[in-house]
Amino acid sequence: MPHSPVDRVRAAYRRIAEVDRPEVWITLRDEADVLVAAKEIERRVDSGERLPLAGLLVAVKDNIDVAGLPTTAACPSYAYHPPASATAVRRLTDAGALVLGKTNLDQFATGLVGTRSPYGAVRHAHRPDRISGGSSSGSAVAVALGIVDFALGTDTAGSGRVPAALHGLVGLKPTLGLVPTTGVVPAARPYDCVTVFAETLTLAQRATAVMAGPDPLDPTSRDWPARVRLAAGAHPRIAVPDAAGLAPLSDEGRSAFGSVVERLGAGGVAVEVIDVDPFLRAAKLLYEGALVAERYAAVGEFIEGGSADLDPTVAAIILAAKRLPAYRLAADLERLDRHRLTAAAALAGFDALLLPTTTGHPTLAEVAADPVGVNSRMGTYTNFVNLLDLAAVAVPGGTADGSPFGVTVVGRAFDDQVLIDIAARLTGEQAEEPLPPTGTDLVVFGAHLRGQPLNGQLTALGARFAGVVSTAAEYRMVALPTEPAKPGILRAASGGAALAGERWTLSPAALGRFLAALPAPMSLGLIALADGGSALGFQCDPVAAAAGADITRYGSWTAYLAASD
Repeated sequence: MPHSPVDRVRAAYRRIAEVDRPEVWITLRDEADVLVAAKEIERRVDSGERLPLAGLLVAVKDNIDVAGLPTTAACPSYAYHPPASATAVRRLTDAGALVLGKTNLDQFATGLVGTRSPYGAVRHAHRPDRISGGSSSGSAVAVALGIVDFALGTDTAGSGRVPAALHGLVGLKPTLGLVPTTGVVPAARPYDCVTVFAETLTLAQRATAVMAGPDPLDPTSRDWPARVRLAAGAHPRIAVPDAAGLAPLSDEGRSAFGSVVERLGAGGVAVEVIDVDPFLRAAKLLYEGALVAERYAAVGEFIEGGSADLDPTVAAIILAAKRLPAYRLAADLERLDRHRLTAAAALAGFDALLLPTTTGHPTLAEVAADPVGVNSRMGTYTNFVNLLDLAAVAVPGGTADGSPFGVTVVGRAFDDQVLIDIAARLTGEQAEEPLPPTGTDLVVFGAHLRGQPLNGQLTALGARFAGVVSTAAEYRMVALPTEPAKPGILRAASGGAALAGERWTLSPAALGRFLAALPAPMSLGLIALADGGSALGFQCDPVAAAAGADITRYGSWTAYLAASD
């Protein structure tokens, strides 16, 4: 793909003409306008401004506000002109991304099929007789056709994951509230989430990192907790469905899922089969219970006006919710609380739950014949995730029945980076700086190194390996008479050397817990590094160090251990 923003824009519009898929877009910006914005990005970069998304092209689902473009939610009579972009979009454009246009969707983000729109059914990017998946249909297809670098969707019941699975894309659905929903037309407000489609996990993570962060205008906005885990560790544990849990899949689908599980197991992931029925039961509350009242609260009064451009399936679903009595909603909210407890117990001891993303790839004709039934099956493995306040990352998992097959890594709220790390084992990528891109670095030199007996104390806290380091040439290392054996590091007035160690990144709360458990004679303090910087690291009390043998000449603890064997 061209590198300069201007060249990328010109290539995108050539691609739009080449693929001839008008149903992907509801509003497409004029090429001349986007070129003006691209030239401004080039000017900002040339002036030295750091823009993490400089010149990358993004498509935005048309239930998310973009200043200067109408928001329709795939209903022309509902259209309005927002005075400002949604917070998520503004953060992307501030980082240098260029919005190409607004994409088609299942009307009012109600559906997982991509066919419920007066702007036309969005056909699959490569199998046009089949659905693209919804409701974020146009966004997924815009990425799959190579028009944009990434796209925004929304996800209440799986809309940021099902279209990704059907197109062999990454769909990153962060923890609820991490990406603000200010400027997003609600579908079911407590369970709505802005998501990212991209060809790579790395890009999806980068875009999510730019959008994440509290917004004082969003009452559902959340910040990262101090205890956040920043890594999955070398040997994560994942749960997978038993045979009954995989029954909705075809034979090829079950085979594809089994292959993914085998790949993870071969890569050092511990896998255990569990009963996923509690999760699937919770999923039914979204549409079959009273929680669907949230959809009426969002747009029900408008739909009651009976506009001619309303999708009949969407209107029927939302209007039916008006008849639900309030006591049923209260009862279902209590049921949901109990489902959350059950789900937490099922995930205890696991880093994640691995699931198929969806159940198959229907044709457009199959959806037309049974619009509600087919749509319901598409959400079998997705509907519960936001209800249970979980995060999810959908990634490609091979093929089945002639179409891409996808899997989703699901986990606890705020374990987003843990899930990304596990998903990266399937995409073959190296994750960028963690979500959140903050934390405190700790340098270690002995028993906490990878492969050493106390390394588990770091990984249990979600610490993230950040590379090898070397101290400035002014430190001594001694072998302490402890169990397990460990070195002591202390600054030397003379005779010091550069010592090799490792850098790990921990959340503030994890560092505090680690420090609280630190035994004498160890302490933490700043260590001067060979690159001129410094980082928090182990130091040893000089009195205790005097009882140890000087091993500075080895240059590292592991070299000393190897020489001692």
